[in-house]
Order: sequence, then C-alpha cells, then structure tokens
Amino acid sequence: MTRNNEPSYREKGRAVVLAALMVMSVFAMSAAFAGGAAAAEDEPDANYTSLNDLDNSLVYAGQTVQVDLSGENVTEGDDIQIRVKGGSPVVLETADANSTITFDTADLDTGEYELTGDNISTDNSFEVVVQNVDASFSGDTVTNGDSDSVDLSIESSLRNQYNVTVNADGLTHSELATLFNVSEDPDASDDDPVVIPDAENTEALQDLTFESVETGDYTFDINVVDTTASDTATVSVAEKGSVNIDFENSVTSVNEGDKVDLKINFQNTADDAELVLGGEDVGFEVNATVINPENSNTATVTVDTSAPGSNTSEVLSGDVENVNVSQDIARDKLATGEYGMELDLTTGIASAIGTLDVNSHEEPSLEGTYVTGDTFTAGNTNPDDVRTTSGNVVAEGDTVIVIYEGVGFNGDYADNDSNDSDNGWSAIIEESEAALNQEPMTLDESDSGVSMAWDEDAGTYTVAIDTSNANVSVDEAYDVSLLLDANENKYFDAEDYEDDYAFDVGTQFEVTDRTVDFAHEANADGQFEIEQQDDGTVAIMGEGTAADGAEYTVSLRSDEANELLTQQVELENGEFAAEFNLSEYEPGFEFTLDIQGSDYDGDRRNAVLVAGDEPAEASFETTDVSAPDNVTVGDDATLDVTVENTGDVEGTTTVTATINGEERTQNVTLDAGASDTVSFDLPTDEAGDVAWSVGDESGTLTVNEQTDDSDDSDDSDDSDDSDDSDDSDNSDDSDSSDSSDDSDSSDSSDDSDDSESSDDGTPGFGVAVAAIALLAAAMLALRREN
Repeated sequence: MTRNNEPSYREKGRAVVLAALMVMSVFAMSAAFAGGAAAAEDEPDANYTSLNDLDNSLVYAGQTVQVDLSGENVTEGDDIQIRVKGGSPVVLETADANSTITFDTADLDTGEYELTGDNISTDNSFEVVVQNVDASFSGDTVTNGDSDSVDLSIESSLRNQYNVTVNADGLTHSELATLFNVSEDPDASDDDPVVIPDAENTEALQDLTFESVETGDYTFDINVVDTTASDTATVSVAEKGSVNIDFENSVTSVNEGDKVDLKINFQNTADDAELVLGGEDVGFEVNATVINPENSNTATVTVDTSAPGSNTSEVLSGDVENVNVSQDIARDKLATGEYGMELDLTTGIASAIGTLDVNSHEEPSLEGTYVTGDTFTAGNTNPDDVRTTSGNVVAEGDTVIVIYEGVGFNGDYADNDSNDSDNGWSAIIEESEAALNQEPMTLDESDSGVSMAWDEDAGTYTVAIDTSNANVSVDEAYDVSLLLDANENKYFDAEDYEDDYAFDVGTQFEVTDRTVDFAHEANADGQFEIEQQDDGTVAIMGEGTAADGAEYTVSLRSDEANELLTQQVELENGEFAAEFNLSEYEPGFEFTLDIQGSDYDGDRRNAVLVAGDEPAEASFETTDVSAPDNVTVGDDATLDVTVENTGDVEGTTTVTATINGEERTQNVTLDAGASDTVSFDLPTDEAGDVAWSVGDESGTLTVNEQTDDSDDSDDSDDSDDSDDSDDSDNSDDSDSSDSSDDSDSSDSSDDSDDSESSDDGTPGFGVAVAAIALLAAAMLALRREN
C-alpha cells in the first residue's frame, strides 16, 4: 500500500479555518485592549454624584469633572451651561443617557462657576483653582553607595491626597521603579515615568538609595496626574566615598580677644553642614549651620573669641545661620585652652573634627621703619602702593612710616565696654632729647602731618610722620611708642601696671637735611676725572639723602663745543647715575656738570674726560710640552701640554695638538694665574714613528718591536711533539668512518613526502576533489530515488 504524503482537501480546509480563528482572536484582543484603554482614559478625575455634591467644591485646573444631574430632572440631550458665577456661559455640555455631563477644566480660568439649564433650579457654585506642588530632596548631594540615602518631599498646600508621575533624564522607567520601589509597568518604554500613588503620604519617597545610578546631576520632573501642577527637584549623585567635608586646618590657633576665620571645605556636595564648637568639658558650646557657598567649595566661619560673656550670639559669623549658644561661659571672657570642633554634613554622609586653640596674647613687635617720598596717610594708603626704603633716617620733606605687627584684640567685644574703637591701642611720638630745662616735645594723631591707623584684620598698627608738615626739626631724633591702655581693654587690669599701659613697644627715627651732590673726587686742578668707556659713553655718579624716587636733572655743558646735554635721574638707595655719549670727544675734553633741583645748592663742577681702564680679560700661554722619545709596542705614551692663564679674569682656552697629521683638541678653564696640564694619548699599537706638534713645539715618538729573547731560546713548544705525535685525533676514524648519517637514507629514500605532493604539489587538492565527488554522488542518488 502506497502512502500518500500530500495533504487532503479536508486537512487544507481545516488549516484555513484555524488560521482565520487565530486572526480573529488577535483582532478581538486588540479591540478589547483599545476599548479598555479608552475606558481608562475616559474615567473622570473628579466624580460628583449630584449637583449638591458639586456645590461649594474646589475643582483643580486640568481635571476632567463628571456630575450626575439625574436629581435635577435632566434627561439625555439636555443642554447644560457652565457659566461664570453671575456672568456669561463659557462651556456648553449635553447630558448623556445617564443624565450626566463631563467637562474638562483645562480651558477654564481660575474663578467661581455654576451649572445652569432648563431643568436646573438649584443654586450652585464651584471654584476652579490651580493646584500647587513643591518638590525637593532632603540633600543636594547623595553618593551611589548602598548606605547613603535622601528623601524626596512632595507637598501641596491645596490637596493632601493625589498621585504624581516622576521622570528624570538619564534614568529609565525600570531604574525609576527600582529607585522608588514601585511596580514597573511591563508595557512602558524606557522614557515613560513611574506613578507614585498618594505622593504626600507614601513611604516610596523616603530613604532613596542611588546605589546603581551613575554619577552626575539629575533633575526629576514631578507632575500631578489629574491637574496641571508640576515641579522639579535636583540632586547630584557623587561617587561613593568622594563626598567629604573637612577643616582646611585641623588645628586653628587664635589669640584671646581676637577673631579668626575657620575655612571649611566641601567636596562633591551641595549640602550644608552642622558645626559644634566646644562642649560640656570646656564649659562653653555653640552650634550653627554652615552654609555651603554656591560659587565656591570653601565656607568661611569667623569666630570672635571676645563675644562669649558679652554678646554670645555674635561668636560665629560669616557663612553660618541658626547660631545657638547651648552653654554660655560664666565669666566675662573666654579662657585660653583647646576647644574641640565637630562638622557633620546635614545628610550625614561625611564628618570632620578639629581644634580651636586659644592662646594668650604676646607683646606686639616692630615690623619695620620705612621712608618714602610719596604722599602717604596711615589708614588711607596701602604701604605696598608707595615706593619705600627701609631705614630710620628721613630727609626733611619726606615721610617716615613705622609699622608694628602682632597688634591684636580685634574682637568686637575686647574693649571693656569703653566703646573705644581701637580697643585701647594708641601711639605717641616724643622728642628723644629735650632742650635744656624743657620737656620733650610730643606729637599724636591730632597733630598736623601725623597719621595713625590700626588694621584689625592684618593685626598691624601704622604711624606716619610727614616731615614737611609735622612739627619736627632737622638733626633731631624722635621716639615712637605703641601703647595699649589697660583701662580700655577687658583682658588686662590697669592696677597691675604703674602707667596703665599693658604694652609699650618703641622705636626711633632721625630727621636729616635734604641734600644731593656728585660722587666723583676732584684732581689737583679741582676737576672731576670722568672715565670714557670703549663705546665713548661716560657715567656721572651722584648721591643724596632724599627717599628713593626723588628726581633731578643732570646737565653736561661745554662752552668750547657749544654743547649742552641733560638727563633725568632719580635716587635709588641714595644714589643716581646719568649716562652721556661723548664718543665725539677725545680724552682731555673739558666740560662742566650741574644738578637742577631744590635739594642742590652747589655750584657747577668742572670735569675732564680721561681714558678708561682696559677691560680685564683672560690670556693663556703654553708653558711646557713633553712626550717620550722611544717606547715599545703596546706601552702607554702621552703628549702632555701645560697651559697657564696669565690674564686678570677666569677664562677658557682650547689646546690643539696634531698627532700623525690628525688634529685633536681639549678645552680647559682656568682662574686668573692658574695653570693646568692636559694630555693626549699617542698611538703605540704598532712599530714605527709617531709625529706630533703643539704650536711651535714638535717631536717624534719611535715605537719599537719587542726585543725579549726568551721566546727564541725556549724550545719547549717546538720540541714537544705531544700535539703532532698524538694521533688520537687523526687516527680516530670514529667521525669519518661512522657513516650512520650518510648510510641512513631514511630521509632521502622515504618518498612519503614526495608522493604526497602530487597534483602539481598543491597541498589538499585531493581532499577537495574527493569532497566534490562525494557531493555529486549524493545528488545522483537523490535523483534516482525521485
């Protein structure tokens, strides 16, 4: 019996029917899904069961509202107007078969509305308002470590219960679902948001960990599902362990009564920090919130050690808020000692500790005394902005500046309640030696030409005396004293000091006449001898007592040549120099010199041009050359050249030697008067003559063959026939007679390699032919079977 493998008509029909049923079921499922989605989309956001239920209600802009009006005798097809309360209609809706109307508030302005219609007699109103929503993270920064977390707060002042959607660029739907621990929608795309039910009351927004999130800034979009309310919240995700906070200096030292800045560094975080200074163990504690600056990673907190006991609320200032003194001191000033400090980020990610070391005040010291010719007023002029020279001798008309450093007690409450703006600091200027039977003359900041200023931040006190205006005299010395009045500073008791001054730091300056003159010596004829340099220029030198920068005009005049040359000069370190080009004149040329300036009261000075000294230079001589006459092949031989520097300064010269026609050189550097020997190797590797020369010196080295007879008389090598008579090498035929290599014809006689290279020597060609033949046989068998 032959089986027919072809499908029957019945089987074909059955297949067509099954396929049709499958297609219809797919369409039916699609339609059902679309209908369900449409039904879900048509579900109203707010459903009111009656007109009374709607009355006096708040409706949020963006909501779809459904109202059942069956209790108002409204039937299908009735027109219902949504009208501004007491105004004109804005929307017209038609009741459906269930006597309900549905309207969208998205196009309604905020305000009060009412429903009107032929069968509506009940007075009613409802208000459309815009819902607000505020979203923020509890910290600006979170790490992607598993132990770090932040909270997302979502609040609305108008609603307590509502759902929101949350989305963020850089996070997929699946990642958001994991982050907020909510169910993932299997049909959602990566860009779709997640839905957070009951956003204000859910725990899904608490303790959010970003363990699997890449570092970067993320902005979360929060949208209320049924209204137009929305907001954004931003958080920075940092690498685990990269967020840190610390004190720039773990130990900060400050003198009692002073202010000091604490530098606090924030790393990879925008969060604030909590600072605690002190504790129960030191009897004083203050805490505050350190504000993380927006445009910098470093916050500055100023500690005023004079505030405790006086005005504790100002002990901390700068980048802080919420300062709270939890334990105040029981005395009028903070004691010296160490005070612990603690820092904690508000998110708790990182912390740091430090120490504030409060020390006793040392006596101020003199920073320096300076002289300037510029206009200077203490407190108004920065010393760095004027030209000054260190020194305590000032020319009449210039200003002397005295600067003290370490001048502290700059705290706002160090003044012992005396309202003294300088906290007891002052200075006085007093004549060092008074005239006979007279009291020393004194000056203070109230006198003309005297200014004084205390720089609290820098801890300096500056005194300036303008000698052109102050009541000071030439050739007189004056003492300057910096004083601290113990009566005006709460850190001292005036009863402990005889003159009431806790500190008295002094220095002195002297006023001299203002002069300037030439610095050349006159010859027997009363003339300045001015040396002319190689390039024809001359330098006119001078000196003066005025401060650096004092300007003068130096003139050079020759009646004979009818020449007048001038040049502006200024003093520097009490000296000046003017340069003139006299290359047209020879030594012996006579001229006059003059200085124009109020400081110079001398006459013109005669001068004469003289030749300048020759410039010092190095000079070299070859003082010795030596080399051997004869050597044996292989011996060492050198050509030695001694060179001396006969000049006045250090110099370098090149020593050149010619050996067998080949030029060789060596450089040598010598101090003035020094000498050194350089050596050149002579070739001795073969017998013959070696010619050499250095400058005018020359010679020949003869290299001889070795003449040692010990080699010829010793017949031990020739008489000893042990090498020739010993036939062990020649008689032994083991190498030549052994024909194991030649007789073994396994390599040459074995034709397995040659025979394998048939088919023109193309490897594998037989395999290919076999494969083709096998394929052809298979195809022939199939044809026969068919």
